[in-house]
Amino acid sequence: MKKYVILRYLGILFLSLMASDLMAEGDLVHDAWQVRTSSRDAKKAFYMTSLPESQSGNFKKRGQTFISITSRPDQKSFNVFSLTAGYDYKEESSVKISVFTEDKKKLKDFELFTQNNMAWAADDKMDQELVQAMKQGEILVVEGISQKGTISTDTYSLKGFTSAYKELESVSKKS
Repeated sequence: MKKYVILRYLGILFLSLMASDLMAEGDLVHDAWQVRTSSRDAKKAFYMTSLPESQSGNFKKRGQTFISITSRPDQKSFNVFSLTAGYDYKEESSVKISVFTEDKKKLKDFELFTQNNMAWAADDKMDQELVQAMKQGEILVVEGISQKGTISTDTYSLKGFTSAYKELESVSKKS
């Protein structure tokens, strides 16, 4: 019985130490968005990510899909929007992103270029416009076409986006 209590205590202690290490890495959750920090070769990247709330399309197999906003202060790169699709996009295709209000009123559409399984805004100006629309919106819808011709629609919540974005700016400036 004592052995069980000691093992249980050690297990709880181990888990709490792991949790404190994770928090020390800077992972912060804001509703549907998570702010994270990554270091490689003494260069830091700060990013916020979200997974889709829903996915539709006639696909049989699909990898993980998510969107990110990334800042790399060392490279003077801020608020870069990227999308990972979970499949390779059709060559020379584009991705349509629409931002909506809570009552499904469309705020703005964007067309992103694709390469392999990723999509990006064409330039810094579009990155900034996309971030501004996401701050005002509640829902983001992504429409893309796979290399095999499958059309997919992913819906993301923008709940927590603005607070996550403020956190991203804050941690980026501190570096």
